[in-house]
Amino acid sequence: HWLVDNRAELEGRAVCELGCGVGLPAIVAARCGARSVLATDLPEATLQNTRHNLALNGLEPPSAAARVLDWADAAGWPGEQDVLVGSDLVYAREAVAPLLEVVSTLLSQSGVFLYVAPETNRLGEEEFLERMVSERGFAHECRPVPARYLDNCVQGWDDEGFGHLFPELATRRYT
Repeated sequence: HWLVDNRAELEGRAVCELGCGVGLPAIVAARCGARSVLATDLPEATLQNTRHNLALNGLEPPSAAARVLDWADAAGWPGEQDVLVGSDLVYAREAVAPLLEVVSTLLSQSGVFLYVAPETNRLGEEEFLERMVSERGFAHECRPVPARYLDNCVQGWDDEGFGHLFPELATRRYT
């Protein structure tokens, strides 16, 4: 929902998803008119699944791809991107410095980094957000999730079942 609401940031631009998992934000970015999407993660098994999901949605190279991105190995990083998208990327303090460098290096001069994360109190998350603002000049805001973002979006599931499977969605705040 959030990416669709921010589709103007995606239209006609090269979008790179960091830590793609199944690649849903990359797929949404492509559907919102991104010129190209690059879904990245570290495990090859994850990327195979992402490639499958891209293909299921009619998205194929060269306009849509999935590849390894090791935050600790700058030699393998792709070129500059217009938009970086990330969700819940920091799980440990050790990830903060490499992620700051990845974002700073990959983002084009006029680019935008769209990042969302639940308030989990994970080690490093607060430091990452603070350093993005203090060292890298990014803006940061924290607000409640719009109620419509919490609606059941899974076809064939009733609202009660959806709420039981994802109860945290109704109580978390996201940054």
